[in-house]
Amino acid sequence: MTDNDGTGMEFSGDRLFNFSAHPYSSDNLTKAVYTYQLQPFDGITFNFDYATSGVGCTACLSFLNIR
Repeated sequence: MTDNDGTGMEFSGDRLFNFSAHPYSSDNLTKAVYTYQLQPFDGITFNFDYATSGVGCTACLSFLNIR
């Protein structure tokens, strides 16, 4: 990820990870219901997830364990 001058950061690891980078503030991403409500700002919101879980079944399995 670099700026217009080529200055930037690189992320790497020995395990898989998930990341996202958006030209919107965290507040705007949280409050927007529709994509047309997103307003670009002077910065980048970068999210780096070092641990993730599956989509769908995880919530169901957690719910069953709580019962």
